Amino acid sequence: AGVRMHLARARFQKITKSVVTIQKAYRRKVTEVLNACAALDSATEHSLVCCALVTDRSAVPILLKFLGTCNRSKPHLQLLRHGLRIIEHVCSRPRLISHVALCPDIVDGLLNLLQMYRDIDDVFSIAAGVLHRVELERKHVGSSHHMGKEANGRLASVSHQLDVLSSIIFQVMKMG
Repeated sequence: AGVRMHLARARFQKITKSVVTIQKAYRRKVTEVLNACAALDSATEHSLVCCALVTDRSAVPILLKFLGTCNRSKPHLQLLRHGLRIIEHVCSRPRLISHVALCPDIVDGLLNLLQMYRDIDDVFSIAAGVLHRVELERKHVGSSHHMGKEANGRLASVSHQLDVLSSIIFQVMKMG
């Protein structure tokens, strides 16, 4: 029994050491990605050239897909904030917003993020703002034919809901 216990303990220690090693590597990778996203967030905020590189490299759909894999942990929420701000910065450039608006999964991706993070004010606000800009751009260029009927319908519904929500917020602010 003593030998079995010793072997089990040794195995447990080996497994624990492996888990700790994996956790450290994961934290290091998350930190690297977080630092890269923070740098790109800052760069796109201040530079049209950086925003243009994001669109030229078709990074918005990749970034959106990546954001869809985030969870609610603190590091992932930081990644989410940076990623959404990067897309927001690109959308703030009149010459580049059409690249974002024409991304095939932009509406569904943003709607999913809105639903998943509806209780996290800043994330919800950024995602809603980007969705609103996308909707305005699609109306402006008449590009709704690039979306499927379902996404088009969802966008129209969300647009109406955002308009109602905006008027309620405006009324509340007027009263307060």
